[in-house]
Amino acid sequence: TPMPTDWSSRPVSQRLFEALQGVWLGGKAVIERVFGADRVDRFLDRLMFYEIKSRLVRFKMDLPDGNVITYRPYDKRIIKEVYEGGYREVQLSPGDCVLDIGGNIGSFTLLAARRVGPGGRVITAEPDPENASLLALNLRNNKLTQVSFIQAAVSDKVGTMKLYRNRDPGMHSLVYK
Repeated sequence: TPMPTDWSSRPVSQRLFEALQGVWLGGKAVIERVFGADRVDRFLDRLMFYEIKSRLVRFKMDLPDGNVITYRPYDKRIIKEVYEGGYREVQLSPGDCVLDIGGNIGSFTLLAARRVGPGGRVITAEPDPENASLLALNLRNNKLTQVSFIQAAVSDKVGTMKLYRNRDPGMHSLVYK
């Protein structure tokens, strides 16, 4: 079942956010034409605008498989990818064991946990503290006891590494891009 696209079926907070986002993006486009997109982005980065926005704005959505997910505006792309894209074709059966490396906020973890059932196991790892807190919240809210969550990065090297953060919380990496 696709995610709702009908404006009236969305929560009021989401409709308000999307309306304000439209106004913001229109105004930002005008400012970018005057000052240049790079200068505007550097200015907003200095104000920590993107980080503050992603921490303050949260939505909840009922997923087609019965799970509920709490997410930020930027996460909607990943949720859609998991529930409408190729991930939904992944063959998982009750009792299977799944590794979700880079669990983000738990979109695929929730899908996998529902499919493997209480007799299966999902092990998910997510190093970013903000993503990890949403992932843990989503696991608690869905009462998924078959999931083990590790807040750490996965690599072929032992030790401490720098996590390179991207504006898109689904694109953090141990490799500088």
